[in-house]
Amino acid sequence: MRWDTFVRRVYDKGTKNIFITGSNARLLSSEIATSLRGRTISYEVFPLSFREYLDFKGIEPDVNSTRSIAQINHHLADYLRHGGFPEVVGYDDAIVAFLCGLCGL
Repeated sequence: MRWDTFVRRVYDKGTKNIFITGSNARLLSSEIATSLRGRTISYEVFPLSFREYLDFKGIEPDVNSTRSIAQINHHLADYLRHGGFPEVVGYDDAIVAFLCGLCGL
């Protein structure tokens, strides 16, 4: 059985909230949409730019301040390590460490 057929069967049995995620655009757009016939909503989530990341964290860069530059460098390292997806940016360090541990990072 193909996985999209399985998802359709689960949906038809009454489960109305099914979330399918991934990065394979072919599977997420055409194949699922065909299998579920109009019952799909696709969301594309893009990561924050570094500037947006700083705004999200409430950091106002000041290139004339060494303290601000050090703070920006610290946040840049976090941005590069954890990514800029809005949901992850809001997590505290303990949750990020736990999630990284699950993924072996």
